[in-house]
Amino acid sequence: DFSNGDQFWIAYSFENETSKNQGVGGQVLREAGYTSKSREHEINVSYRHNFSPRWVNQLRFLVGHNDEPIFSNLESPQLIVEGFFTKGGAQADSKRTESHIDGTDFVTYVNGRHVLVFGVDVPDISRRGADDFTNAQGTYTFADIASYNVKSPAAFQIQTGNGHLVFWERTVAGFIEDSIRVKPNLSVVVGLRYYYQNYFHNDVNNFAPRVSIAFSPTAKSKTIFRTGAGIFYDRSGPRPIADLL
Repeated sequence: DFSNGDQFWIAYSFENETSKNQGVGGQVLREAGYTSKSREHEINVSYRHNFSPRWVNQLRFLVGHNDEPIFSNLESPQLIVEGFFTKGGAQADSKRTESHIDGTDFVTYVNGRHVLVFGVDVPDISRRGADDFTNAQGTYTFADIASYNVKSPAAFQIQTGNGHLVFWERTVAGFIEDSIRVKPNLSVVVGLRYYYQNYFHNDVNNFAPRVSIAFSPTAKSKTIFRTGAGIFYDRSGPRPIADLL
């Protein structure tokens, strides 16, 4: 906290998670399982500046990196004997990486019955990697144990080609919101948000208006009635984009 009312905040976070022997159980033997990992580093920064008693600017952003590899317990083709067991490798090898930044910069203006907030929101700007090496050594399916004993599979599947992919995802939004104290017991909030996401160039009409009302029967009542409506857009997420590319 600074003497002029400004405030600066910074934090570092680390997450590490490992899940072993996934997919094991029932007819799936342990050797046909896989291990998934997730490791994430993030630095969060926030800075608030008071221009005047009526104008305040808030800047917040984070930078981070995330790795999510999956390893098969055994590097070998998978063998499926219908109704008996699944052995060999899980053929689940893949890796997802993300180096990202997101942030928001918004201005708050207070004047009489109005509290006006407007700014720019960047939910995600990221460089993403998607390595898909699943079933790269192939999967043999046997109809029964007799077919397995004589090594006569009913089907064979394998994925070939270059499974490495790198792409950039960019999402940007602008917003404005006005909170109006119509009466001591009646408040109305109106707002508008606009979204943009690359890879969907024809989808440019993402204007999302919202409105909400808070009403109390009397100025000193302990009961408040609230209602609201709006249009809300969600991001597709990186996986459909990666699958498409």
